[in-house]
Amino acid sequence: MTKSPAARLRRVSRRLSASGDADDAWVAAAIEAVLADPTGATRLDRRLGLAPGRGRRKWTSIEAAERRDEALRAFRAMLPCETLEEIGKCIDRYSTTVWPRDRAAKAMPAKYAGEPAQRLYEAFLAAGTLGVPISPKHLRRIFREGHEMPSFRVPAEPRSCEQPLKGLPHVDSAASL
Repeated sequence: MTKSPAARLRRVSRRLSASGDADDAWVAAAIEAVLADPTGATRLDRRLGLAPGRGRRKWTSIEAAERRDEALRAFRAMLPCETLEEIGKCIDRYSTTVWPRDRAAKAMPAKYAGEPAQRLYEAFLAAGTLGVPISPKHLRRIFREGHEMPSFRVPAEPRSCEQPLKGLPHVDSAASL
């Protein structure tokens, strides 16, 4: 069995094509296009849509934003807040008071599990250098984009977003200005 990279890619392409799955066929076609180009000018990353075109974001940035946005949607679904301004305040409070400490930790604090704080931790971790938005306009776009607006879960003891989230310190928003 030949071990050259091209021979291995041809074997992978054949297996993917034979699977009958549309995604597998898409990857197989990209591999075949690269291998069929005698000049070597066709790049696999471009055929798979991983290389950004001029003025486009890298696939890693797009994926990070998608993970961040999904965590923010889950965060919103766990809150009794009614306005995007309140949600933005919760995010901002976490960003300035808790995230600096959490970012330095090796793992998410166990006390966050199953709580809104877990979703904020996931959003900030996924965002990396992209940041996490707090403006109502940006949050509205995130909560609408390709998803139903989440319904709010009403906790046994209602609380406003001004009350501290479990595991997170409460910061008076007026005092933090």
